[in-house]
Amino acid sequence: DKILHANKNNFSFLRQYAFTNRHEFFAVSVEHFFEAPEEFKEKIPALYKVMVNLLNQDPTNVNQDYAVIKRLSSDGFDIITG
Repeated sequence: DKILHANKNNFSFLRQYAFTNRHEFFAVSVEHFFEAPEEFKEKIPALYKVMVNLLNQDPTNVNQDYAVIKRLSSDGFDIITG
């Protein structure tokens, strides 16, 4: 929970209730991911990429049926691009 409070100002795009606890942070992040994906991607790009990877879809990629665009890094792990 210290992480949530330390980063509260960095995540001002999310409503204040997100900082109640980790569960609410996740829930609010998921809501914003689907309700305002373009703004989410612009305001908090690192968290947006985490959500894309976790949920295996990219709501901003409407032209390709929300598909996740991935490429492999040199160590064989997927890197989300876009």
